[in-house]
Amino acid sequence: MNSDRNKQQPSSKEEIAIKINEVSYSIPNDWTLSDTVQFYQQQVLNDQQLPVALLLNQNFVVKPDWPKRQLQPNDVLDVLTPVQGG
Repeated sequence: MNSDRNKQQPSSKEEIAIKINEVSYSIPNDWTLSDTVQFYQQQVLNDQQLPVALLLNQNFVVKPDWPKRQLQPNDVLDVLTPVQGG
């Protein structure tokens, strides 16, 4: 991870800048929420397929809408995963 906390996703397509859990990423401009969650699970959660809830620009997005929802430049995505406690 760079000191400025930026991550790059290689692509031949045009890219947009977004934030996921306060970390800046460059992603292809045609990615949906589903694509972005899959990337996040692979790259950040080490391929763990945990259930997640999504907030896009502080608004909850239901899972059936993820494939239809395309991200825009400067969107802020919060990916929430379950936490076990005792």
